[in-house]
Amino acid sequence: MAKVVNVARAQSKVVRITTPGPQGPAGSAGGVTDLNDTDVSAVAEGSLLMYDSGTSKWKATNTLETSTGTLRINGGNF
Repeated sequence: MAKVVNVARAQSKVVRITTPGPQGPAGSAGGVTDLNDTDVSAVAEGSLLMYDSGTSKWKATNTLETSTGTLRINGGNF
């Protein structure tokens, strides 16, 4: 199974990166909407989940914002 990341620019240019990811058994939740710590009320095409420490929930969003002017995305090590 591959993970797909779409990155859109202001000129509507889309870069697609596909990387192999770990495979394993499905979790016990039926889907994202079944999780208690996830708010997907604003889910739309291309949404991603972003953690909101104020509500202690993952929220679906199509907008990445920063108050510092720097947006750092660290995908971790695999």
